[in-house]
Amino acid sequence: KNYEESIKFLNESIQTSTQNIVQKSYSYLKIAEIYYYQFSDFENAALYYDSAVQIMPPKIKYYADTKEKAEVLGEYVKYLKM
Repeated sequence: KNYEESIKFLNESIQTSTQNIVQKSYSYLKIAEIYYYQFSDFENAALYYDSAVQIMPPKIKYYADTKEKAEVLGEYVKYLKM
């Protein structure tokens, strides 16, 4: 339940995962979920969901759900900022 430290380690994973894009996309996804579900920080969640879907191979079973959430949150944040 130490979410701040988890985010720190996941960001380290993102920085060091240069060849393994599946691992990198899962790290982005996990950070997005922490921001979304634990902090209700939809702005940061949208950024990380978007990053995850940008590099996640479409064959991954989480791809469709991640893409949908990234699109919905992107729109939500756009209107939230207005």
